[in-house]
Amino acid sequence: MADDKPDQDRRSLLREGLPLAAVAAAAVGTAQAQTPEPSYTIPGVRLVFTAWVTIAAMKTIGETPTGQGRLIPITGGTFEGPRLKGKVLAGGADWQTVRPDGATELHAHYGLETEDGAIIQVWNDVLARADPPRAGETQPQRFLRSTLRLQAPKGVHDWLNKSIFVGSVAMFAAMNRAIELHKLRPVIDRVFPFEKAAEALTYMESGAHFGKIVVRV
Repeated sequence: MADDKPDQDRRSLLREGLPLAAVAAAAVGTAQAQTPEPSYTIPGVRLVFTAWVTIAAMKTIGETPTGQGRLIPITGGTFEGPRLKGKVLAGGADWQTVRPDGATELHAHYGLETEDGAIIQVWNDVLARADPPRAGETQPQRFLRSTLRLQAPKGVHDWLNKSIFVGSVAMFAAMNRAIELHKLRPVIDRVFPFEKAAEALTYMESGAHFGKIVVRV
């Protein structure tokens, strides 16, 4: 509208820009008030599984274009959740990069084998960092979050191919606190002495157990 006014009127509008801006803001506010608020659905989360992964000694890669590289081989482990459980397959690895800004990126690729024999691939991308301590505290805050992609064969586990997964050490710690609060105790299937650790591993791989297998140290 100002472009249709003579120069004198244009200068007048510029001098009175503040009141004009206030009117414009009020008009915008009225328009916004008449626009219905959009509705948002906050996504919920539920536990899919918790994994206990065994690893070998870390291997140092050295300096890379994006930071210090290192590799941690995955040697096995177990996982368990409401709808599936089984073992972590050996042969995967966790590729890590410590960036110049202090954050660490982790890119893990490994396999899971369910009790019914399904093989599931896991790609786990993690960002970890240490934030400054909260007011009145001395320990830095640890931030660690991950996004996972799972690939399962078609069939009973096909739902894993159609979901988005996130991971958190904080969620794991919260679960442990809940277990302690409610005095939950795992079901123990068998207890092996340390010298029979190899036999315990063979028994776990057989899938014949119900509950936890304990190696007493």
